[in-house]
Amino acid sequence: MTATSDKRVAESDSKKLSTICHGPIEPGLSPSRLAGRAFVEGYPTTTLEGASYLEIGCGSGANVIAQAAACPEMHFTGTSSEGGSAIAAFAHDAKLKNLDIGDLDLSQFKANLGSFDFVVADDVFSKASTAERMALLVLVHRHLADGGIACIGLDIKAEGRGGDGSEKEGLTDEDRRTCEIAAFIAMAEAAKLHPIGDVDPLKTNAAVLPPALRQGEGGEIDLSVLLGNIDEYANIRHRHVLLCHAGRERVPAGLGEMLDNLFITSALSREDASLSDADMLAAEKITFDGPVKYQTENQTEIVTLALMERNKQFPVRAGRLVGHVATALRKAGVRDVATTEVGHAVAQLCHKLLPTGALITHQTETRALNIISDKPHLAPLALHQVRQGADHITSLTPHRIAIDDVARFVLRRFDGVQTRQQITADLIQAVAAGEIQIPELVATPEARAKATVLKVLVNAARSGLLVS
Repeated sequence: MTATSDKRVAESDSKKLSTICHGPIEPGLSPSRLAGRAFVEGYPTTTLEGASYLEIGCGSGANVIAQAAACPEMHFTGTSSEGGSAIAAFAHDAKLKNLDIGDLDLSQFKANLGSFDFVVADDVFSKASTAERMALLVLVHRHLADGGIACIGLDIKAEGRGGDGSEKEGLTDEDRRTCEIAAFIAMAEAAKLHPIGDVDPLKTNAAVLPPALRQGEGGEIDLSVLLGNIDEYANIRHRHVLLCHAGRERVPAGLGEMLDNLFITSALSREDASLSDADMLAAEKITFDGPVKYQTENQTEIVTLALMERNKQFPVRAGRLVGHVATALRKAGVRDVATTEVGHAVAQLCHKLLPTGALITHQTETRALNIISDKPHLAPLALHQVRQGADHITSLTPHRIAIDDVARFVLRRFDGVQTRQQITADLIQAVAAGEIQIPELVATPEARAKATVLKVLVNAARSGLLVS
């Protein structure tokens, strides 16, 4: 494919995407992230291979279609009041075969959708009447499979706060209503659902404040002052609350199991970008900024967050992260810390920062290469970005994927038309012409090109970028 034809296809893609890629895409609702959060809290889910996912109130369909494209091994269903035909057309343009559109009527407590391993409703509860809220929770319970995980998005009003703070928090939509967490928990329990983890924003947000901002001189602090500090430093008003069937027993994972089965991504960066890693270890305390401001004096936490900041593009397996942190502490001459001790510190950091979105977990996934089509097809938005020459492309598993010239050359040919063999032949010709350089890790140009295409293909699959 020539540069001219690449540009022509990119322009065509751009026009199509301007009409079909509208509406919010919420990475926090990906099944991998939901499964990771639930696993940390002691509620393991089924493997993603063959799992089912229902989004209630999927709007334009942008989110559920993005999730379906990212997880071709799962089956997705969306319900929307905006019309299923438009969403079906959107899915057809994205060449998806793992998405259905269903009907659901909150006012009548009616749905005929079956049961699902994941049930999500991001922007329904906050815009619903009290009766519709109860209907939503009842239907979530009805369609949630045994051992499944539900996720409800709601705008939380902290107990003791004067007013609902809507204007301050950007919740100015007259159709939106906040909900006190106690009221939400009561409704969930009435619907036979159990909230997972501590969902009280006062507790979870206060936990990440510097000690001086959450405690007074005598160990107590006025509630209004504490709420003000939370608003300034750590308030996450719109929350994704996880739920399971009432009566389900919590099964805490052992440390080894947790480290083997989770990937972690950080959304935090050092507040003072001029600080080197050595400066951070020498400082008494370090502040990290992101969804929350997190201040810590713990050197293990500092090294952990610094290492994750450096590698934000890709999630790192928790066990591997622990090994890197222990090695970094030893090399820095801080102390000879045991790997188990580092593992416990990382686990505690996850429990503390996961509710705020400052850390993100992903369930370990194995995407076998033998299930990938011989004609790889990159998700439409990602293909458009590659052909436009972007340095990063969108993915729902990490935040985004960094790509170099070689990866861009290969990825732009993942159009569902060219075969792997054709792409490899194109790469061999480009290398011979001096247009592309690849490391000489194996003897022949053919072997190098084949290995390079395979590597890019595997990384794209693991990163949730392939439709096929």
